[in-house]
Amino acid sequence: MARSLKIDTKSSLDLVTLTEAKNYLRIDFSDDDNYLADLIDMAKETIEKYCNISIYQQTLIQQSDIWEETFDLLRSPVQNTGDIEITHIKYYDENDVQQTWDSSNYNLDTNMSPARIYLTDESESYPDISNRIYPIEIKYKSGSTSVGDAPKMLKQACLLILGQFYENRQPYIVGRSVAEIPMTVRYLLDHHKTQTFGLPSNISL
Repeated sequence: MARSLKIDTKSSLDLVTLTEAKNYLRIDFSDDDNYLADLIDMAKETIEKYCNISIYQQTLIQQSDIWEETFDLLRSPVQNTGDIEITHIKYYDENDVQQTWDSSNYNLDTNMSPARIYLTDESESYPDISNRIYPIEIKYKSGSTSVGDAPKMLKQACLLILGQFYENRQPYIVGRSVAEIPMTVRYLLDHHKTQTFGLPSNISL
């Protein structure tokens, strides 16, 4: 059994601004501005993948083979910040016809991290599904719409990752690999890391 996650619409908000990044790196020229902007985006994506969170609101599509894999949602919002809202849950029935599951059949528990889906009536059962790959699709919005909601730990981790990306532009330097998240960054990120069934426990940069 497996599940996948696709970003349908990315957030346009940055975890740190270009000015903040340049001040941190002590850069007083504009030649690398476009490059830095790309690195800021990469650093945020690295944090979201490692922590399994959505910092700022994005639209996600999670596909699953079985209903048990839909009990929690990948990339839920940072705990105590942001919102999560299900757009739809679709599935292919036993006749391989796609159906939309009525929202009255399920609830979303946003008090947990990651957010959890559960039946409205526990006496009911989940619909029968096709044997095809990924018969179940959940589309949802996850994350904050306010720049100020991002925890300071994540902003600092972003700057540290950004510095590593910028200072070490080659994949390896003598005596050390830069393909790993530094221990200091891991310490900051682990405070906001959430685990869900089927999620890889580590990630390489």
